Amino acid sequence: LACSDLFGGTSEGFLQALLRALVPEYRDTDEKFVQEGQAFASIYFIMRGKAIVWEEGRAIHNLNDGNNFGGVGLFHNVPRRVAVVAKTPNTLAYVLRRGAYERIGKRFVSDHQVLKERTKAIFDSILAGMARKVPMFAESADHIIKSIVGALVRENFVAGDRVLSRGETLEKLYFAVRGSLLVSNEETGETETILEGGFWGDVVVLFDVPRHYVVDAISSEIEVHDELASPLPFNSFPTPKLQGGEGAGPESPLAAVSEMSPTTSSWTSPAHPAVSP
Repeated sequence: LACSDLFGGTSEGFLQALLRALVPEYRDTDEKFVQEGQAFASIYFIMRGKAIVWEEGRAIHNLNDGNNFGGVGLFHNVPRRVAVVAKTPNTLAYVLRRGAYERIGKRFVSDHQVLKERTKAIFDSILAGMARKVPMFAESADHIIKSIVGALVRENFVAGDRVLSRGETLEKLYFAVRGSLLVSNEETGETETILEGGFWGDVVVLFDVPRHYVVDAISSEIEVHDELASPLPFNSFPTPKLQGGEGAGPESPLAAVSEMSPTTSSWTSPAHPAVSP
């Protein structure tokens, strides 16, 4: 614990309390510690054996004795498109779960604050990665992305909550950090599910389009980070070219946005497939 980047430099009493809260978990070869798409809510310390981090079918990182993963999950629900798989028989990891950590953090307030600041930088980088998945932000300078992350506001919903009502002005982009959203076009009947790590509203927010959309929460617990369009420097982003020219009709921004300038990213719908950092 003391040698890890996350917990190094904290008090001895705090480290001892964390040590007593660790729980052992064993995995055999090819068994998963973390499923792909699962939000981390614990930190894992590999004590014996090896594990591999997989992303989209590719091995991207090896974990050995003493390595850890998932620390930001103690503070934030972070969707991950990675899986962590044991590489050796009887691989042993000690796990600190969020609930146990939160009880300890209430007793060691100053140590908790140190960790909170350390993980905030990691979480901000994850949000920045999500922002860059939005086509109009993809080529933006780092300071623009930083301003976007700074403008994000956390909102929490539960299943059945209406996030956006029909006819309501859309002035936000939505990033689903935890849980899922259902976007419905009540005019056409089309729907799109936005999973953890996904986003919605990037095209619609730019144009005066018919307000046929509703957005509903469909998971038991949903954490959305949204950003108001008004304070962001939209003239710094690539402007989409619309097919059909002037007078193409009020629905053409949704149906006919086909390319961005100067990038080659493609916009085909205001609802995009889920993406995760």
